[in-house]
Amino acid sequence: MNWKIVACISAICMGVGAVPLDLASGNWDMDPLGWRRIENGMACVVRGAAVYTAAPLSEDCEVEATVIADKREGTNYAVAGVGLFMEDGNMYHVALVEGPVKVDSFHFIEMHQMHKYVWPMNDNLEVLDRQEIDNKWKYGVPYRIRLEKKKDVLKGSVTTLDGTLMFSQTMKFKDDTPVNFVRPFLNCANLRSRYFDIQGAWSGKTYELDEERNTFPPYSCKSYVEGRSIEPTGFFCVRQDDDGRWWAYDPLGRGFVVFGIDHVGYGGHGCEKTGRMLYKEHNDKAYASVAEWEENTLKRLTDWGFNMFLSGGMHPLAMRGMAHAPMIAIGSIMSSLDEEYYIAPNEDIPCSAFPNVFHPLFREWCAYRIRRVCASQVENPWIFGYFLDNELAWWGRTDRAVGLFDMAMKKDASHYAKLAIRDLLLEKAGGDLAALNRTWNLKLKNADELLTLTELPNDTDEQRDIKTDYLRLCAEKYFGTIREEFKKIDPNHMLLGCRFAGVWGNHNVVWETAGKYSDVVTINYYGDVDLDAEAAVVELTTLRINDRRPVSTEFDKLYEWAKRPVLITEWSFPALDAGLPSTYGAGQRFKTQAERAKATEIFARTVLSFPYIIGYDYFMFVDQPPEGISKVFPENSNYGIVNNDDEPYPLMVKLFTDIQHHPAQARMATIPPLKPVVPREHKLYDEFLAPHEAQAGNAADWHLQQNGPTEFSCDNGLYHIFATKDKPMVMIEAEGKPLARFCALTQYLRPDGSSIWNDVNELVKADISVEAGQLTAVLTARYNPVREEEQPFEMTYRLVLPAKGEFMLADVVEIRNTGTSPLRIKGVFLRFFANFDGKPEVETDIRLQLAPRVWNAPKVTGWLAPDSSRYLAFACEERAPLHMNPWHDEKRGTYHPDFAYYLPEPEEVAPNAAYRPDIRMYIMALYGHGNLHDGQLKAFKLWR
Repeated sequence: MNWKIVACISAICMGVGAVPLDLASGNWDMDPLGWRRIENGMACVVRGAAVYTAAPLSEDCEVEATVIADKREGTNYAVAGVGLFMEDGNMYHVALVEGPVKVDSFHFIEMHQMHKYVWPMNDNLEVLDRQEIDNKWKYGVPYRIRLEKKKDVLKGSVTTLDGTLMFSQTMKFKDDTPVNFVRPFLNCANLRSRYFDIQGAWSGKTYELDEERNTFPPYSCKSYVEGRSIEPTGFFCVRQDDDGRWWAYDPLGRGFVVFGIDHVGYGGHGCEKTGRMLYKEHNDKAYASVAEWEENTLKRLTDWGFNMFLSGGMHPLAMRGMAHAPMIAIGSIMSSLDEEYYIAPNEDIPCSAFPNVFHPLFREWCAYRIRRVCASQVENPWIFGYFLDNELAWWGRTDRAVGLFDMAMKKDASHYAKLAIRDLLLEKAGGDLAALNRTWNLKLKNADELLTLTELPNDTDEQRDIKTDYLRLCAEKYFGTIREEFKKIDPNHMLLGCRFAGVWGNHNVVWETAGKYSDVVTINYYGDVDLDAEAAVVELTTLRINDRRPVSTEFDKLYEWAKRPVLITEWSFPALDAGLPSTYGAGQRFKTQAERAKATEIFARTVLSFPYIIGYDYFMFVDQPPEGISKVFPENSNYGIVNNDDEPYPLMVKLFTDIQHHPAQARMATIPPLKPVVPREHKLYDEFLAPHEAQAGNAADWHLQQNGPTEFSCDNGLYHIFATKDKPMVMIEAEGKPLARFCALTQYLRPDGSSIWNDVNELVKADISVEAGQLTAVLTARYNPVREEEQPFEMTYRLVLPAKGEFMLADVVEIRNTGTSPLRIKGVFLRFFANFDGKPEVETDIRLQLAPRVWNAPKVTGWLAPDSSRYLAFACEERAPLHMNPWHDEKRGTYHPDFAYYLPEPEEVAPNAAYRPDIRMYIMALYGHGNLHDGQLKAFKLWR
């Protein structure tokens, strides 16, 4: 920002003393949602700053007010105080603070500086005097809070109204980094508070914004595309070539490919559980100063080819060879306020928030946020553009087409988002109440009766289309209003959309509207890479290995809707060999750094080759803490290019360097199609069928007894497997106690295409053999219909148990149509019903928190005994298209052991013919003592 020195002395001087500040609206720049004028003062209902813009920016300034804290909002830090403000990212305050609820909401008083968006940043301040007599402030009690800056000295204090000192601190700047020119402001966050007798004073030199504001460092970046240029505009822009390919251009008119990196900071990630910041602890020892770390980190990043920071606000390392893209945060902040301000609340987790774009203050709120974040940066050539938000809940809590509509319907009758529904439905009915009633199968006497309803059906295409029109209206209000207000303030920079979470969670009408009002659409996309196919793919668990779709099919659809260039704003691939659990957070996992680097390179080169993708932002610079970040944000993954000891991962550094130093080559590349993948022969199956050494215990050889075609009993000291003629299931005991019941199920289709699911209900044959100590039971069971619509069939399935092992292996051999009409098979199920101590009750939905989406790793799940003493864990091949989902239907009180293979297309089996699965459908079951987590880990290791 450029400042023009104005040599003037205010009529109000520090020596004369502070005077009341004029509360008239034109004198304050304040959050229109957060602040209210009250008699003789102002009130903050939730959060925000109120800046006294009637005062000049002065070298010497003071502010004081009587502050009463009434009630906290939310669970994070709550703050109420006064301060001295230069601009967003540069300010001082003294405040009453309440700690997070998770750490007992303790009360204290603080005096801190924010400098270049670093909070708190007090390294450049020396404490000359500090008195902390009583910092345990109380709700409802008035306190006099004061802050004064005179040249290079700051003084702050908090007293009771009778003059009793609670806190005071005097600080002096060590160097020339202070914010030298400030004005009074009131500060509040998550704490409903009232402010009375607000006073201020200023003197000494004052500064004004020069109209040209041209004091930002000249743009200079080593990263650009040689041989590609346009007439320089002084700012970043995008253009489409005649061949349809989109390019970004830098302020000098040079071709530019975005190679972004985020979460670059001296402190790294804090850990709520341990209270530590591992990366900061290392840096405190390894570097003489923060400045030394900054220089080293900037050199690293530029050497590796990165050219931009893309997370949060103004980055402290920006404008030093790297551009940046700040976030305005329109919806995320608004959705954290009272219910009138949101359709979907901000729950402090991604993908939860959506603002009430129909609120009459929405436009004023947009203008305020844009003014606060962007107004001082209008001439900044280093800003690539602005993000509006990050991962809004465009689908509400359910469906991408109707979710926001359904959430708005649950609001009070006076909620503006619900009033908008009434107006839209009337408009769609042409103002005809009878037509409205017909559309929604209602009997309303007037349109306002709609406001008493909490839901409307999704039964017809017309109903869903109208709900989707409401979604489009939300998008129009959001993107259109923001763009209108943004261009009034900043005609120079691009709007970069709202960082959508994935492609298909967002309806095409949202993509279309985003493209209409955004210069670039942005997406956080954690995709899949198949290392065998050497390709980025849409879904790694597709039913046919060689039917996988390349990732281009998904991005092509996005571009078809948005018709604007695309920037990928988050993506990553952690690996499991970095010493981090990597159990929480988005993204496909790989077992080793070598696999991780190969997947990262495949994905990066693939997306850069798309003609409409202008670059990416890699998530992230430094690894997360192994114990996780916080309870609500437990991520603990190997996302970093460096670890918490500031050591780079060499393979990651090499691949990024190779790609990013040749941007033209990367953008113009032709990516080969998916390499055909030959399905693996199941080597592990052969190992299971061979004699197996005991994993634990001293299990004996099998003792086999067979009494007729369906009655048998097998025992090896650990497992007892048996069947009786009057029961259709194989019974399994472990250590002499009931464990599970085993059978199979077929899903087939009625003539109208709807499904029927039938377990076998009669065991007709059991072939039991023991060879080399290994038990193989080949079982044939039939289903005898009990209803007219059902069809008869027989299933043959197999159970294999080694003599000296804890596991058993099951698979389906065939399904035979024993009826007189074709059997249209849709799904094949193996069924291990829990039977701990002869009872079906189990703990369900306890999934192993192995790292999710591990490439080429088995799927695992399981049952846990009610007393948590024993488990039955399950595993299957990662590439096998098996859905493993043991679950509890709480409504019916039933337990469903769904281990299913769903056929890509129904298989029609003629009478007396048989269907044999075209995949080898194997599931491993493992019994043991202890918690299910341990059992699943053991199953994982055994299978792998």
